[in-house]
Amino acid sequence: IHWICQEVPSPYYFYEYNCGLSGNIPEEVSNLDALIKLRLQSNNLTGTIPESICELNITNNGSYWFSLENNKLCPPYPKCIKNVIGNQNITNCK
Repeated sequence: IHWICQEVPSPYYFYEYNCGLSGNIPEEVSNLDALIKLRLQSNNLTGTIPESICELNITNNGSYWFSLENNKLCPPYPKCIKNVIGNQNITNCK
């Protein structure tokens, strides 16, 4: 899977740096089981992060491979990413 708003040549990476993405991360995120990198930092993602994200094999591989920082994602965060969630704007969280 290769979806990017910047030019980075790779067929298995999903990058979305500051691309204006908004909304929730869907429960079905775990269906993207071929991903080796998921970086959704610096967007406008909101809501809670589904526990199913822990089914991705990349959540424990470090911030080079997985990043959700600088969004508006609300706690509680899944245990598998608590140490890598990074800064979040939780102003609008309930």
